[in-house]
Amino acid sequence: MLAANDRDWCHFYIDWKCPEYLSELDRLSGMNHKHLKMSYFVFTRESRVTSHESRKWRVVSSPLVSKGKRELMLCGENGKLMKAARLDRDASDKNADLARAKRGDIVRCGYKKRISMDDSLSIEIPWDR
Repeated sequence: MLAANDRDWCHFYIDWKCPEYLSELDRLSGMNHKHLKMSYFVFTRESRVTSHESRKWRVVSSPLVSKGKRELMLCGENGKLMKAARLDRDASDKNADLARAKRGDIVRCGYKKRISMDDSLSIEIPWDR
């Protein structure tokens, strides 16, 4: 992801039930431990590092919703970063999972920055399964 943008890096956060002592510390210090933050580190014996096969992408953003459009930032093979956008008028049964996808899910779609009515996007592995 750093190759695409110097200020971004692949990270993730997990919702959790914060222990009472940490909630009290947060209250006193003004900090917020509502989410656990982490980054991925992949170990492999293969010479080529891939996070998943080329048509599978991990959702690395919350949905980006604006007037008439929904976007997701996706991270694919070898850290390839893509912003997939679908106009509301292009919503169809084939790409309905774009509206349900959330950070951490693995989705299957082609390398297309604009998802049309005929394009498929499906959630393969939900983060919270």
